[in-house]
Amino acid sequence: MKAIFKIFLIVLVSILLQSSRCRKESDTCHKTINFVNNSSIPIYVARYSDTIIPNYIISPSGDEPSHKIASNSSSILPLSNRYCWEDYLDYDEGKINAFIFDANMVDSIPWDTVIENQLFIKQYNLNLRYLNNMNWEITYP
Repeated sequence: MKAIFKIFLIVLVSILLQSSRCRKESDTCHKTINFVNNSSIPIYVARYSDTIIPNYIISPSGDEPSHKIASNSSSILPLSNRYCWEDYLDYDEGKINAFIFDANMVDSIPWDTVIENQLFIKQYNLNLRYLNNMNWEITYP
């Protein structure tokens, strides 16, 4: 019986320690950025820390950090349950770049062509001040 109680106590303490590491959503801790697509075409939103599009990441399956958003709809861009965008932006020189791509085009041509010709339709340079002013919602167009 004592062994069961010790195991239960260890599990309980472990759960409490794990949950204390996760910050809760608040005015100083945003877990998501909401992207609204008001256009008539589906788009991909992809985030990068650089202003140059790397030769990876856009994924038709919608794997993070790129997300496909249908026309006239919205989607959230999550970071992680343990971290806040504020933490990420503090670590990554205070900014991220969000690129908007025409999903129909990206799905129909090689990614190398997209990179070579920088075929994004809009670029957002996001920092904390901008995101706070926009209430953590980016609207395209």
